[in-house]
Amino acid sequence: GRFDLDKIQNLAENAYKLTKVPDGQGGYYRLYETKAPQQGSSQFLGLVNGTTLVLSPEREEVLAVLEKGAGWRKTGLRHPEFQGALNKLDEKQGLWLVLLGSALGKQGLPSFSGLESFAAGATVSDRLEAECFFSFTQADVAARALPSFEKELRDLELRVRSTAEKDKLLAPAVELVRSATVTAQGKTLVIKGRVS
Repeated sequence: GRFDLDKIQNLAENAYKLTKVPDGQGGYYRLYETKAPQQGSSQFLGLVNGTTLVLSPEREEVLAVLEKGAGWRKTGLRHPEFQGALNKLDEKQGLWLVLLGSALGKQGLPSFSGLESFAAGATVSDRLEAECFFSFTQADVAARALPSFEKELRDLELRVRSTAEKDKLLAPAVELVRSATVTAQGKTLVIKGRVS
């Protein structure tokens, strides 16, 4: 998708700590840092261009993406499972989120035994379509996790419905969660939902 780079930059500068990092070419990169109180660790944000921003708990990872975006660096991914997660996403989707399984626990998010990576993508047009991919180390680990995921999805539906009763703007979220299905595809659990 596209976003207004100036607006995002202005929002980031008002909400996060700005560090200007020399780019080695006479200019600098804008690196934004935030520390969520409940997580205790920093998150770093870099704005590459009007279609790409990067968020990571690792400062050097963000700088590497900024350098690559500026054309100063040729890079590869340090974690092959990250590339595997990216490969699951549709390049036409306007929003992507990819995390390594090991990063979930570090960020205070729920983690699952044997989880290698998490990828999510969404397309917003006249409807919203979202999909999430939870990739595990082995197919039998994913199969054992399936009932827990189905239960969590139904519990989430109840929580979202309860919240939406107080805030009618959340009605589409109820439809999205209600429409969601979980399937096992080899070593990956796939959740898909849509709102018309």
